[in-house]
Amino acid sequence: MTGSKLREGSPYKADRKRLDFIPGKVIVRFRTDAMESISLAALPSESVPIEMLDGVPDEISQPMRALRANAGLTQARSVMFAHDVQGSAGPAVWRHLGKSANAARRTEDPARRMSGITVLDVDSGQRQEAIRTLKKSSAVQSVELMPARWLLASSFAKLRPSLAAIDWHVAKMPSTPGRKIAVLDTGIDSTHPSLADRIAAYETNGFSQKDLLGHGTHVAGIISGKYHPASGFRGVGNAKLLVWKIFDDKPEPTTGEFYVDFEAYLSSLSQVLMSDARVVNLSIGGTQKSAQEAFVFNLLHERGIVVVAAMGNEYESGNPIEYPGAYPGVLAVGAVDGVGKRAKFSNTGRHIGLVAPGVCILSTVPMKKSKYCEDVEFTSYDGTSMASPIVAAAANLLLAKNPKLTAAQAFKKLQSTAVKLPAQKGAGYSHAYGAGLLNLKRLLR
Repeated sequence: MTGSKLREGSPYKADRKRLDFIPGKVIVRFRTDAMESISLAALPSESVPIEMLDGVPDEISQPMRALRANAGLTQARSVMFAHDVQGSAGPAVWRHLGKSANAARRTEDPARRMSGITVLDVDSGQRQEAIRTLKKSSAVQSVELMPARWLLASSFAKLRPSLAAIDWHVAKMPSTPGRKIAVLDTGIDSTHPSLADRIAAYETNGFSQKDLLGHGTHVAGIISGKYHPASGFRGVGNAKLLVWKIFDDKPEPTTGEFYVDFEAYLSSLSQVLMSDARVVNLSIGGTQKSAQEAFVFNLLHERGIVVVAAMGNEYESGNPIEYPGAYPGVLAVGAVDGVGKRAKFSNTGRHIGLVAPGVCILSTVPMKKSKYCEDVEFTSYDGTSMASPIVAAAANLLLAKNPKLTAAQAFKKLQSTAVKLPAQKGAGYSHAYGAGLLNLKRLLR
């Protein structure tokens, strides 16, 4: 990467050793029909321990008892209610199972099929034992370790506009009243003048209101920040934002890295499913895939929600495949620099959809400093984290003009109108650039 030296304590430190999986966490998806078979009337009172699951079918209750006895199970939480229910594995289980069983019975809710996804807190040394136990149950659809997801941006004090590269100034912008984009990130500074009146809803998932890292505020500004004459900044559009904070306010203690809270993340995606957003931006990534995560993205795609995600910034560290960008039904975005060449950090792969500017991207950051974000008001970041929201904003404009498009049709339109770059050497598609560089003029004509 280019630019000045990263700040001490920056959450974007490139050489930090990252986790593959979050310690002590297992994700299981119980079959929807198994959740529906739970007898709500027979569920015991809050004071009854987990060992007496009389209102729950044996194929759910038996493995839960075994995990309590042999794998150190302390909590079980449905991701649909990840931060709504607190407590130990005894009383909390009743509330979660009851709410999840109710959700499974709501045939009109698009997120009902997520009702069985449950996070289990177990002993870190017994995670594989927990997985073996759960796989024996006929009520279990799938089970896995909880993968780690991190941010895909680097913070440098550089300023450069990027809208000209995508022909923003000559594009025919459609009217976007009421159009909403979902942003799942580190939060947002709702006091920022350039984001005033842009935030339709802000769900913190039990974390603080503050965006201590600045990343989410930066992403939000790229999508729909208001014009700032002194700096020349403006966002791509003026969409309303539905914001979910999916990061804790403190780093993981063993690595010092900030990771996505996977429960809050999946819970937020279930709320996106039931919202009126047609686009969701995910400027996050990680190298381990998840069956539960992939399942949720399939639901979003089926519902016509355009999911845009960053390709990843680890090209110089082995160029791994990163998720969620690599899932079917997700449009993965790579980054180019100011002269249209692949940013040297931007991952490549056969799943890439297209590219957008991702170097020196000026946008909003919180109005007050924090330990992890010393810049205030405006700064520039590098990363596929910045390229992704540019495409998400473009997808929203496309859907404003053509609201009946499916997600697959929107993907095709974004790619078919992309501009071929000289570095592609005449190829219609490449693993470095996908279909080419996003072009708003061609997309919206």
